[in-house]
Amino acid sequence: MFPAQGKIGQDVKLWAAIVGIRGNFRNGEGKWAVPYYFDVGAGSSDRTWQAMVGLEYSYVWGELMLMYRHLYYDEG
Repeated sequence: MFPAQGKIGQDVKLWAAIVGIRGNFRNGEGKWAVPYYFDVGAGSSDRTWQAMVGLEYSYVWGELMLMYRHLYYDEG
């Protein structure tokens, strides 16, 4: 067994300013909706963005959603 010695570590500081929008399209008082989300940002990364869209059905106890999300993060 090797004695515990030394230290391994690396600090990485990342920051990014991000701006986005979110909401949903609903057809009147119906139970179906199309939720969406989009944001874009930059900072320590060259560019970052994500987009999400889906289909939502409302029940008395809550909502059931099926979503697609695309996330892009460029650290370069």
